[in-house]
Amino acid sequence: MPSATADNHEDIYVLPLSGADRKPVAFVATPFQEDRARMSPDGRWIAYRSNETGRNEVYVRPFSRNGKQYQIPAAGGEEPQWRGDGKELFYVAGPTVMAVEVHTKGAELVPGIPQKLFDAHLTEVHSRSRLAITKDGQKFLALQSVNEDPRAPFTVHRHLKLATAA
Repeated sequence: MPSATADNHEDIYVLPLSGADRKPVAFVATPFQEDRARMSPDGRWIAYRSNETGRNEVYVRPFSRNGKQYQIPAAGGEEPQWRGDGKELFYVAGPTVMAVEVHTKGAELVPGIPQKLFDAHLTEVHSRSRLAITKDGQKFLALQSVNEDPRAPFTVHRHLKLATAA
């Protein structure tokens, strides 16, 4: 859950749902802006956006907080979302929707090479998420600017996952 701090930056907090002290605890709190956090389906990882490099980038870190932060290799990114099985991460980079396979080796995260899926040209309105993705990562619904012609067709993008050797 994002929370504004005294320095006007957003940080990521977690809220314990058990125990006597149910108060938000800082998970990622730096002088930079961190937000748009998404928990992996297995609860082991959190993907989020940070501007610590001077531009928005996607990072992943273990939910246990014991371990390092991983920057998803890209030229900027935001709005990370996990595929339902946690083996792929989707995000927005400028007008483009990207996908990157993620694997784990013990306590380490091993991101693959980001792949461009399609240009979405999402609206500039920064709501919680401008992109909805089905659990299987095959269908996308994007919030785009209204076309001047209300009868203009819309496009449904489908991401076909190619089989890879294990």
